[in-house]
Amino acid sequence: MSAQIPRTSSSRSLVKQPKLKFDTSIGGLVFADQFLQLATNLATKNVYGFGENVHQTFRHDLNYRTWPLFGRDKPLGEGTENLYGVHPFYTVLEADGKAHGILFLNSNAMGLCLT
Repeated sequence: MSAQIPRTSSSRSLVKQPKLKFDTSIGGLVFADQFLQLATNLATKNVYGFGENVHQTFRHDLNYRTWPLFGRDKPLGEGTENLYGVHPFYTVLEADGKAHGILFLNSNAMGLCLT
């Protein structure tokens, strides 16, 4: 099973397939009790968001970093730990200045791997 969300405002691709905004067909979609998994390609490396984590830059590191999305009562400190909030939303900024965002809303624990 996979899901595809087409782009309607222009012919520019947000993922690596023409005219698609979001496509999970590259890795399939797993939907099981307390486990959801999806994979998608993005057309740019300008990915922002996903929780409240300490980063070296606002743009996410796409070199196989795994981020858990758990809130933690710890003030800002050293390293790349989780902080107070959990915000399962990301924004992608494209070269032409357009952007899109997606919210992952569920009641289970979440993590993500950006590659």
